[in-house]
Amino acid sequence: MTSFSIEKKIKMSADKAWNIFSDFEHSPIAGITVSVEEKRESSSNGIGTIRIITIGKTQFRERLEAIEPPNSLTYSLLSGAPVRDYIGNIGISSTGNGTLITWKVQFKPKIIGLGWIVKWLAKNTINHILKEIEEEYQD
Repeated sequence: MTSFSIEKKIKMSADKAWNIFSDFEHSPIAGITVSVEEKRESSSNGIGTIRIITIGKTQFRERLEAIEPPNSLTYSLLSGAPVRDYIGNIGISSTGNGTLITWKVQFKPKIIGLGWIVKWLAKNTINHILKEIEEEYQD
């Protein structure tokens, strides 16, 4: 199992951060498109909702697995990367002057020896998303 965790303090309220990260139907930043393949409940935060994320020419299918407003959501990656059992969790907690985002990921590489490449790509993508969100939405 390959895993990593990224923590970033951002200058915005926890409520605002929750609204951005928990909206499973919309992209939080430019350059990434999101479309819903299958909606399980009436809200965009419905457990079981499947979305397609497009970054460049690559598409990823994710399913919302759990949601605990206003603190965390868990998603799985169904396709788009050479991994299996991919689970991501985004935690949101208020700090004295902003919000701490804790993004945890774990997965098993489909090809032995390639876990480090997927880990590197995922970390870079997540760090880019966090940077863009902070620049775009900061209080």
